[in-house]
Amino acid sequence: VGSKNADHFGYEKTSVLLPNATDQAIAAGNRVAKALGVPSSAVQTSNQIGTIADVVVLVGADFKPK
Repeated sequence: VGSKNADHFGYEKTSVLLPNATDQAIAAGNRVAKALGVPSSAVQTSNQIGTIADVVVLVGADFKPK
């Protein structure tokens, strides 16, 4: 587990990013989205995260902690 700032702070929507679209990765992304209270539509693949983590969360302005 790690954390760091995004490349900028202008993200409107919270995103749960995955390095690939395998069934396992999508299931993990959906579990994270559910735990954070964000919709499953926030789960998406991104080639920009590489293999740094199984799931990367970009917290957007829409995020409301549970």
